Amino acid sequence: QGGCSNGSSLITIRRHATTSNFTPSWLLISWSIYIQFAIAAYNNLNVYLVQYAEQQYDVTANAATLMAVVGKAVQVLMTPTAALIADTYGWFWACAVGGMLCTVLAIPMMAASGDGSITMVWILVTIVFPSTATLWILNAPLLATCIFPAESRSKGTSLLLATGTAMAGFFPLVLNEVHSSYATGAVLAVIAAVASMGILWIRDQAIKGRVVIYQRP
Repeated sequence: QGGCSNGSSLITIRRHATTSNFTPSWLLISWSIYIQFAIAAYNNLNVYLVQYAEQQYDVTANAATLMAVVGKAVQVLMTPTAALIADTYGWFWACAVGGMLCTVLAIPMMAASGDGSITMVWILVTIVFPSTATLWILNAPLLATCIFPAESRSKGTSLLLATGTAMAGFFPLVLNEVHSSYATGAVLAVIAAVASMGILWIRDQAIKGRVVIYQRP
């Protein structure tokens, strides 16, 4: 039995199993594409939030743009922390935790203006949400690269990321058709929750020896 770490010294992934026990490739790839779609959708959410903030939070265009800029700056500042968490506990756990936190925060963030406090809007949109979202956004590429062997990693990863990102490009159009702030938050929460479950499912399949996790070169 061989093994490789998924980024954490706490778990060892079995690299060999009988062919009959392997998870079907189409299922693994489908889950991985959806996960990348969900993460890319959250990564691009600040673009949607500019218009959303003007309409739902009742702020000026300049204030809405500033929210997006500050949020991205917070993501950059959170990068070392997110990387440290991934190095310590593994990128599967880091991404899953980030997704679960985004699930919890989605509805409060989208409906933040309901309490009439612009301060709460700024805290959620520019600090809390970007900080938690960074946990899975930063480590998303590792979720794609780790399921492909070295000889096909570039092609497989490129196709997976491109497909997920292309799907996410249409996501703001879908959100524009949702006219309730609570419903919009619910849609985002469901997408993050399902993606988080997918991440944990792949990790569980790897531990059981049904999915091969390849170490990055």
